[in-house]
Amino acid sequence: MNDEHAPPDSILGQLQRGRGLGFLRVLEAPRSEAQRMLSHCILNDPRIDSQCEDRADYYAILALVLELPLNLLAVHLRTHGGGDVDEDRKARLTIQTLRALAKRSCKPAAEILLEHVEQAEDWSSNVADLVASGDRDVQLRLAGIIECRFPTVESLHHALDWEFFENDEWRTLSRLSPRIGKVMELPNSRTPSRDAAAVTRRETEGMNARQLLELARDRKRMGLRHSMENAVRPGDMEFLKSQVVMNDREVAATALWGIARLATPDLFDWLRDTYTAHPDMWSPIRVACIRAMTALPPETTLPLGRLWLNRDDWHLRRMAEDLLAAHASAEDLPLLSETLREALAGEPETSYRICNLAKAIGNLSGIGRVPELQLAFETVRHSCARWSIAPALRTTDPDGFRDNFSFECLWDCESAVRREGISSISTNTLKVRDRLWELTSDPYEDEDVRDAARERIPNR
Repeated sequence: MNDEHAPPDSILGQLQRGRGLGFLRVLEAPRSEAQRMLSHCILNDPRIDSQCEDRADYYAILALVLELPLNLLAVHLRTHGGGDVDEDRKARLTIQTLRALAKRSCKPAAEILLEHVEQAEDWSSNVADLVASGDRDVQLRLAGIIECRFPTVESLHHALDWEFFENDEWRTLSRLSPRIGKVMELPNSRTPSRDAAAVTRRETEGMNARQLLELARDRKRMGLRHSMENAVRPGDMEFLKSQVVMNDREVAATALWGIARLATPDLFDWLRDTYTAHPDMWSPIRVACIRAMTALPPETTLPLGRLWLNRDDWHLRRMAEDLLAAHASAEDLPLLSETLREALAGEPETSYRICNLAKAIGNLSGIGRVPELQLAFETVRHSCARWSIAPALRTTDPDGFRDNFSFECLWDCESAVRREGISSISTNTLKVRDRLWELTSDPYEDEDVRDAARERIPNR
């Protein structure tokens, strides 16, 4: 993660944030300057959270349009992508962008990745995108490199112990390499877990709440939320409350999901006291407890949300944010707006707080322009926050969002934001219609985005 971001109104700053406006503006910049800015972003990962923020495809498409030379990316990958955890982190976005380029049939990117497969510890992460390129030569060379690295069935079986053999890339490679084909006939560590969800459904079908909690206790089994929600009955409430014991974590979390389904206003004091008594509670218990509290009527819980929103204890703030995200009313706007402005100054530590505050303001349909929401959209460094900010802008000020943000959203790095733009954009201009056609015809675009774009194309 790179904590240094250029100003949000600059082209570089908007590229770092993954905004559609940055995408459009860099295409108008002098080619050499555009390439420099794009390389800077790829080599100096600007994401706050690389696990959820999208940039690779966004940067890869720009690299193709701008004809970005890949030599700097190749050097960066050779320098930092050798296997050391800290060094690999420096190369994460570089290799993700190269993979996005390779699947889009960029031969120079595929060449760099094939070299990486020859040497890197995390070589198998490149396989899917190299195979997806559709280049027969690339696929054959990939199969040959894998065979050279693992010259026996036994060594290759060990190397592929955690791969999903049912995925298309391995099916393709098995047709090109008899050795890979033999390995795919053997079980690996993924085999027992492939049908885990189906097994859980079969095992828990017809179980009551007590039986489900015994299953959670005996096997330390999580993933029973939906089974518990379907099984609970009003008479189970007191029993479920008795099972919320913090040192029996799986049972407590599962019981709380049942309580959330049965939630009645008289639970308020018990839930509040349980939550405040255990500030260090296990995260899944916290989530379930918050869900149970948000299931109560707003008139019961909103005063608590307002009271706790700016407490020093993050444990209390988290509950407050979720309560307001679920139930905020118009009278909460001044508090939420001020808190959002303060949170924007605290990034990256406040990134998820910004999301929750935007969701809360998004409850206030049709109230008009909220300057703090617009500021959040334009400046936030955590691109996933726009998942919440864009719909909040659209809900509170539909015309303002359509006129000021929906067009750039069509090129945003986040698919959820692209969908918001598609849903609200006017299709009266040729440029919008052309962009919608691009989105529907891109095989690597998110399926929901393609479907949404297809629905908006006039005279389909």
